[in-house]
Amino acid sequence: MTDTLRQMKRALAFLFVLAIAVSASAGVAAAAGAPAIEYGTPSPIRNHEATLRFAIDPEGLETSYEVMYGEVGESYRPLHEPLDGVLPAGDDPVSLAKQLPVFFEGPLQAGTEYHWRVVAKNASGETVGSDQVFTTTNGPKPTFVSVEATQTGPDTVTFTGTVDPEGAPLTGCRFRFVDAETFHYAGFEKAEGEGVARFGRTVPCEESAAEIGSGTEPVTVHAEADEIKPGEYFFRLEGENAYEDATAFGGVSFNVSPDFGGGEPPGSPGGGPPFQPPGPPAEVPPVQSKPCPQAHRGKARTAKAHGKKRKLGHRRAAKHTRGKACGRR
Repeated sequence: MTDTLRQMKRALAFLFVLAIAVSASAGVAAAAGAPAIEYGTPSPIRNHEATLRFAIDPEGLETSYEVMYGEVGESYRPLHEPLDGVLPAGDDPVSLAKQLPVFFEGPLQAGTEYHWRVVAKNASGETVGSDQVFTTTNGPKPTFVSVEATQTGPDTVTFTGTVDPEGAPLTGCRFRFVDAETFHYAGFEKAEGEGVARFGRTVPCEESAAEIGSGTEPVTVHAEADEIKPGEYFFRLEGENAYEDATAFGGVSFNVSPDFGGGEPPGSPGGGPPFQPPGPPAEVPPVQSKPCPQAHRGKARTAKAHGKKRKLGHRRAAKHTRGKACGRR
């Protein structure tokens, strides 16, 4: 009888613990729900791009989401190319940002109204966010021109270029340079993965945005880079304003002379001679193997002269070409 009572007590205790666990699990399930979406203000918005900002509360469950957008009056972008992601289970809102356009799409249109929304889904349901609207800017794009790069030391180069702000202040100005092999293979940048890979080094313009101003006339800018190994390079001037990025067209080549090694100052022991920028090539005068004979009018009148003419008759064919070069027939 005693053993039976003990077994009954154990069974009751197990059932009690099980009931508590089931109750707790039901409470957690009741607490979970469909994700919540909260929108922020898109920023920055520029001529051809915009960054969308929003927050998602997963409500305790793993949550997937996607961002859709399109021009107002048109449907959203195809759903087979969504901007999507996954959030782990959690009880706090997660702030997110997505930049438009994505790397495989063309740029947005300047001065155009777009609509967008976020759709989030977890095991408890799907939440379709409300439709949101933003308008891209349509401001002026700066104009950059690469001028020249001059070696000014054993491993130092000074860059020169011009920039026309076109009526809006710059937010960035720099010179980018890459070695010749990289330039011929990929240029200064190329699409890679979900973004853009940019190559080489950059040095900021010495002139500040305030010094460059916001006029509509070209302004000369400079920069200096050191610790450059000998070889051939290409550079360009680039930058941006609040509306758009811009770069100079193509690339300008320059060379770092191998005569300056070790990074020592020119003229110092172990360094190279003082650097002299190359001047214009010397003019090479035309070379003439023999001077043209002077022309003599009239016929030879002496027997001696007549004899010489007969003696030299066999050479006329050989002299014909030279005679034409001297303006004779």
